[in-house]
Amino acid sequence: MKMPKFKKPNLKSILLYYSVVLSTILIIGGFYTARSTREIISNLLFLPIAIFLWILLIQKIRKIKEVNLPTKIRGSRVDNNKL
Repeated sequence: MKMPKFKKPNLKSILLYYSVVLSTILIIGGFYTARSTREIISNLLFLPIAIFLWILLIQKIRKIKEVNLPTKIRGSRVDNNKL
């Protein structure tokens, strides 16, 4: 029985996940603990960075799903044609 081969995550993927998690925690924590208008404004300045990183992550996940989807469809069509 062969074990499935998993692709090792590269450094860019690891850094992207780390950045998304860290920036999200910092932004949410900053808004939660903000006690003045200045703190809220400074959090609003960094909010686009978190949004940008989330968009990159979502695009990467969609790209992975799109790459894997056509191979499954092609394989099922071939199997159905053989029947």
